[in-house]
Amino acid sequence: MFADSKSYGNLGSIAAARATFLGWMKAFNDRDIDALMSYYDVNIVVRPATSSQVVGIEAVRAWLRSLLPSLTGTTMLYKEDFAFGGEDLAVLIGTFLFESSNGPGPAGRVALTYRRDGRGEWKLVFDVDNNPPDASLELFR
Repeated sequence: MFADSKSYGNLGSIAAARATFLGWMKAFNDRDIDALMSYYDVNIVVRPATSSQVVGIEAVRAWLRSLLPSLTGTTMLYKEDFAFGGEDLAVLIGTFLFESSNGPGPAGRVALTYRRDGRGEWKLVFDVDNNPPDASLELFR
């Protein structure tokens, strides 16, 4: 997942963002909305490739509640390409793929921005996706 990634900057911040992301991904794949929401900043901005921008924790909760049922039977995979870290900010850039027993599903690229909050917790503040034609199962082999 992170092995081939190129990392730049504060490696501690990158490691913290990755740990937060792994928790988020587990909650996402488990469809655990309450656990999932614990990884977001209250002012989260999500810019999905397939729908309008979603702003704020409650709007993201509602969006995820409508999205997650459509992903039943799928698992999200992630492969990181780059990571950048500063003192209180880290960005993870990679490729995601939804996989099911029927084979690969939608895939795309993602840029995730994490910020350390006043309690020292790393929260997702910005998530932007796109669906380019070169994001495919081949990247995961």
